[in-house]
Amino acid sequence: MSHNQMSKEAFLQLSEGLNANTGLTDLFFTHNDIQAAGEGGLAFIKTLANKKDQKSLAINSCNINGSYLEELKTAIEGHS
Repeated sequence: MSHNQMSKEAFLQLSEGLNANTGLTDLFFTHNDIQAAGEGGLAFIKTLANKKDQKSLAINSCNINGSYLEELKTAIEGHS
C-alpha cells in the first residue's frame, strides 16, 4: 500500500482490519502521511504493536516524528 492519501477515517478502518487480521506477516506501507491522519495514524501505529507474527514492515517516507515516532518505537520494541 503505497502513495495513498488516506483520511483519518480510512486509517481508523485500516487499524480495525489489522487488529482483526491474524494471518498478515508482511506489510509494505510506504509514502503515506501517517501523521497528517491524526488519531487515525496513531491508531495505525498502535495496531502494529499487536502484530506479534509480523516478519517484515516497510513504512518509509510516511512522515512520522515526535510522539508518533515514540509510539512506533514502543510498538517495535515490543517485538524484540
